[in-house]
Amino acid sequence: MWLIGAIGQSADIWLLDRALRWHYLAPTFVNYYRQMMIHVGLPQWQFAFTDIGLMPQTKVNGSFLK
Repeated sequence: MWLIGAIGQSADIWLLDRALRWHYLAPTFVNYYRQMMIHVGLPQWQFAFTDIGLMPQTKVNGSFLK
């Protein structure tokens, strides 16, 4: 995960996957932190916002959220 932005400006949050592809996650760290809290720290929850999607084990572990 990377924060990209100039000093004094809001930073974009991006995820770099194992295939070395970038995926946009949030415009600011505050937005990213809110997303993290909604997903209660599930492993690899960031992939829900990519074309890869959640891993099967993450879907099972997160099924209690419904």
